[in-house]
Amino acid sequence: MTQTKLNQIIKNNQRLVDSFQQKGLPFFIVTVAPPFFSKNLKKKFTKSLLSFSKEAFQITKEGPSAFKNTNLESLLKMNGIHSLVITGISTDNGVLKTEKTAKKLGFQTVILSDATGAKNKNTQLKALSNFENVQKTNDYLNELLDCKKCK
Repeated sequence: MTQTKLNQIIKNNQRLVDSFQQKGLPFFIVTVAPPFFSKNLKKKFTKSLLSFSKEAFQITKEGPSAFKNTNLESLLKMNGIHSLVITGISTDNGVLKTEKTAKKLGFQTVILSDATGAKNKNTQLKALSNFENVQKTNDYLNELLDCKKCK
Protein backbone atom coordinates (compact mmCIF):
# COMPACT_ATOMS: atom_id res chain seq x y z
CA MET A 1 0.00 0.00 0.00
CA THR A 2 1.36 3.39 -0.93
CA GLN A 3 1.58 6.33 1.45
CA THR A 4 -0.86 8.19 -0.83
CA LYS A 5 -3.40 5.37 -0.47
CA LEU A 6 -2.93 5.26 3.30
CA ASN A 7 -3.43 9.04 3.51
CA GLN A 8 -6.68 8.73 1.53
CA ILE A 9 -7.92 5.97 3.83
CA ILE A 10 -7.17 8.13 6.88
CA LYS A 11 -8.88 11.13 5.25
CA ASN A 12 -12.03 9.12 4.50
CA ASN A 13 -12.12 7.71 8.03
CA GLN A 14 -11.74 11.23 9.44
CA ARG A 15 -14.65 12.45 7.30
CA LEU A 16 -16.73 9.58 8.63
CA VAL A 17 -15.83 10.35 12.26
CA ASP A 18 -16.57 14.06 11.73
CA SER A 19 -19.98 13.27 10.23
CA PHE A 20 -20.91 10.90 13.05
CA GLN A 21 -19.86 13.54 15.60
CA GLN A 22 -21.95 16.22 13.84
CA LYS A 23 -25.00 13.92 13.85
CA GLY A 24 -24.42 12.95 17.48
CA LEU A 25 -24.10 9.29 16.50
CA PRO A 26 -21.99 6.84 18.51
CA PHE A 27 -18.77 5.62 16.97
CA PHE A 28 -15.99 3.29 17.97
CA ILE A 29 -12.26 3.68 17.44
CA VAL A 30 -10.57 0.28 17.46
CA THR A 31 -6.81 -0.12 17.61
CA VAL A 32 -4.72 -3.25 17.81
CA ALA A 33 -2.08 -4.30 20.34
CA PRO A 34 -1.26 -8.01 20.28
CA PRO A 35 -0.18 -9.41 23.66
CA PHE A 36 3.33 -10.12 22.37
CA PHE A 37 3.98 -6.41 21.62
CA SER A 38 6.34 -4.59 23.95
CA LYS A 39 4.94 -1.77 26.06
CA ASN A 40 6.44 0.86 23.73
CA LEU A 41 5.11 -0.84 20.60
CA LYS A 42 1.63 -1.15 22.15
CA LYS A 43 1.67 2.57 22.93
CA LYS A 44 2.54 3.35 19.32
CA PHE A 45 -0.09 1.03 17.82
CA THR A 46 -2.92 2.11 20.12
CA LYS A 47 -2.52 5.76 19.18
CA SER A 48 -5.32 6.61 16.76
CA LEU A 49 -4.50 8.37 13.48
CA LEU A 50 -7.86 10.16 13.72
CA SER A 51 -9.04 13.20 15.67
CA PHE A 52 -12.21 12.72 17.68
CA SER A 53 -14.10 13.90 20.73
CA LYS A 54 -14.04 12.24 24.11
CA GLU A 55 -17.45 10.71 23.35
CA ALA A 56 -15.90 8.07 21.12
CA PHE A 57 -15.79 4.53 22.40
CA GLN A 58 -12.17 3.39 22.29
CA ILE A 59 -11.38 -0.30 22.13
CA THR A 60 -8.03 -2.04 21.89
CA LYS A 61 -8.15 -5.46 20.30
CA GLU A 62 -5.45 -8.11 20.57
CA GLY A 63 -6.04 -9.77 17.21
CA PRO A 64 -7.86 -9.32 13.91
CA SER A 65 -11.50 -9.31 15.10
CA ALA A 66 -12.67 -6.29 17.08
CA PHE A 67 -15.09 -8.61 18.92
CA LYS A 68 -12.66 -11.23 20.23
CA ASN A 69 -11.68 -10.64 23.88
CA THR A 70 -13.20 -7.12 23.92
CA ASN A 71 -16.41 -5.62 25.25
CA LEU A 72 -17.49 -4.39 21.80
CA GLU A 73 -20.58 -6.60 21.54
CA SER A 74 -21.91 -5.56 24.94
CA LEU A 75 -21.26 -1.86 24.24
CA LEU A 76 -23.10 -2.07 20.92
CA LYS A 77 -26.07 -3.83 22.50
CA MET A 78 -26.17 -1.47 25.50
CA ASN A 79 -26.34 1.46 23.10
CA GLY A 80 -29.01 -0.09 20.88
CA ILE A 81 -26.73 -0.27 17.85
CA HIS A 82 -27.78 -2.77 15.17
CA SER A 83 -25.89 -1.52 12.10
CA LEU A 84 -22.13 -1.12 11.78
CA VAL A 85 -19.95 0.77 9.35
CA ILE A 86 -16.64 -1.08 9.28
CA THR A 87 -13.45 0.50 8.01
CA GLY A 88 -9.73 0.07 8.57
CA ILE A 89 -6.66 -1.87 7.68
CA SER A 90 -6.36 -4.57 6.68
CA THR A 91 -9.43 -5.41 4.62
CA ASP A 92 -8.42 -9.05 4.18
CA ASN A 93 -7.77 -9.64 7.87
CA GLY A 94 -9.09 -7.29 10.58
CA VAL A 95 -11.98 -5.86 8.56
CA LEU A 96 -12.97 -9.28 7.22
CA LYS A 97 -12.88 -11.03 10.61
CA THR A 98 -14.68 -8.19 12.38
CA GLU A 99 -17.42 -8.15 9.72
CA LYS A 100 -17.85 -11.94 9.78
CA THR A 101 -18.22 -11.93 13.57
CA ALA A 102 -20.62 -8.97 13.45
CA LYS A 103 -22.85 -10.80 10.94
CA LYS A 104 -22.84 -13.98 13.10
CA LEU A 105 -23.94 -11.85 16.06
CA GLY A 106 -26.84 -10.40 14.04
CA PHE A 107 -25.50 -6.96 13.17
CA GLN A 108 -26.06 -5.37 9.77
CA THR A 109 -22.81 -4.21 8.20
CA VAL A 110 -21.52 -1.90 5.51
CA ILE A 111 -17.90 -1.78 4.41
CA LEU A 112 -16.53 1.47 3.01
CA SER A 113 -14.19 0.38 0.24
CA ASP A 114 -12.18 3.60 0.13
CA ALA A 115 -11.86 3.75 3.92
CA THR A 116 -10.25 0.31 4.05
CA GLY A 117 -6.99 -0.99 2.67
CA ALA A 118 -4.91 -4.07 2.06
CA LYS A 119 -1.28 -4.63 1.10
CA ASN A 120 -2.03 -4.27 -2.63
CA LYS A 121 -4.88 -3.62 -5.06
CA ASN A 122 -5.51 -7.30 -5.92
CA THR A 123 -5.72 -8.28 -2.25
CA GLN A 124 -8.09 -5.37 -1.61
CA LEU A 125 -10.40 -6.29 -4.50
CA LYS A 126 -10.46 -9.95 -3.51
CA ALA A 127 -11.22 -9.07 0.12
CA LEU A 128 -14.03 -6.67 -0.86
CA SER A 129 -15.69 -9.45 -2.86
CA ASN A 130 -16.39 -11.23 0.47
CA PHE A 131 -18.80 -8.54 1.66
CA GLU A 132 -22.50 -8.14 0.82
CA ASN A 133 -22.75 -4.39 1.40
CA VAL A 134 -19.84 -2.31 0.09
CA GLN A 135 -20.09 1.44 -0.51
CA LYS A 136 -17.83 4.42 -1.16
CA THR A 137 -17.43 6.93 1.65
CA ASN A 138 -19.10 9.75 -0.33
CA ASP A 139 -22.16 7.63 -1.07
CA TYR A 140 -22.50 6.55 2.55
CA LEU A 141 -22.07 10.11 3.86
CA ASN A 142 -24.69 11.41 1.41
CA GLU A 143 -27.14 8.80 2.75
CA LEU A 144 -26.25 9.77 6.31
CA LEU A 145 -26.87 13.47 5.60
CA ASP A 146 -30.25 12.64 4.07
CA CYS A 147 -31.24 10.39 6.96
CA LYS A 148 -34.25 11.87 8.74
CA LYS A 149 -34.21 9.27 11.54
CA CYS A 150 -30.59 9.97 12.39
CA LYS A 151 -30.08 12.59 15.07
